[in-house]
This record gives sequence, structure tokens and C-alpha cells, in this order.
Amino acid sequence: MLRCLEYTAFLWKAKGRHGTHSPFAFWLLDTVAKKTQAFNNIEFDNVSCYKTSVFLCKLHQSLPDYQFHTTLRAASQDALNIGHPQPAIHLISNKDLSELARFVVQHEIHPDSIFFILDHRHRANNIYWQQFIAHPSFHFTADCHYFGMLSLRPGQAKQHFYLKIN
Repeated sequence: MLRCLEYTAFLWKAKGRHGTHSPFAFWLLDTVAKKTQAFNNIEFDNVSCYKTSVFLCKLHQSLPDYQFHTTLRAASQDALNIGHPQPAIHLISNKDLSELARFVVQHEIHPDSIFFILDHRHRANNIYWQQFIAHPSFHFTADCHYFGMLSLRPGQAKQHFYLKIN
């Protein structure tokens, strides 16, 4: 019953592609979410939700130049090996959630990198999620009910979105 009420409240606040005032959020809803799916070869072991894995596949196909990291440890190793920041999609699970704020401060992150937060609505993770929304480094935050997205995007005004990803 509680999940049903929570989802109804999310739908009440959520915007579609024409309700957003951000070009990046519009691009996510218009181009990425509406893309016909062709599966790629990346395995999402930590992702239990089908809609999240489908959107991740579509996002990875839409941004082929972006690296894909399933742990922060792999991302920090790539940053040390390459030396300069590359745009990346970071999949953040429960065990890496507490490390994310420290990771952003300690490492040089490309401003277009996207952080995917799994299970952000879980009671234990919601505290971290609220901190990330308030964190001054993240200018783009989006709640998509099944997952959360964060991006630095320093040229954009700080804004939080509720996005309907179908």
C-alpha cells in the first residue's frame, strides 16, 4: 500500500519531456528514453530493476564515447591510468553510496559524467540521496523513481527534476 502511494505521489510531481526546462533533461526523455532498444554487451549485475537496465542500455548507446564504470574503485583506477578526466557513466550501488561524495571531492571528474544511483528510495539510502541533492557540486539531479541520476554540469543552474521514464 505504501509503495502504491509513494508511486502516485511521484507521478503527481514528475514531468514528461515537455515539462522540463533543462536541455539535458529534455534530451534524456526525448532521445534516450524513446530510443528503440538494441541490447549491448554490458552486464548489469547489480541492477535488479528491468526498467533501470533498459534505460542504462539506451543511455550507453546514446553516449558511445563515455566510459562505463560499475564501481568507484574501477573509476578511480581509470582516472589514475589515464591522467585526465574522461566523461563516464558511473553505476553506484549501495556499497559505494557512502563513498560517492568523497570520490567527487578527491578525484578530478569530467563535468559531463553521469552518476546512476540504484535503490535511492530505500530507507537507508534516502539519507545519502537527500545529501546529494543538496550537495553544491551536483547541478543536475533527477529522481526517476526506479533510479536517481546526478551530474556535475557546472554551467547549468542547480535544479532537481522528477522525470517520467517510460
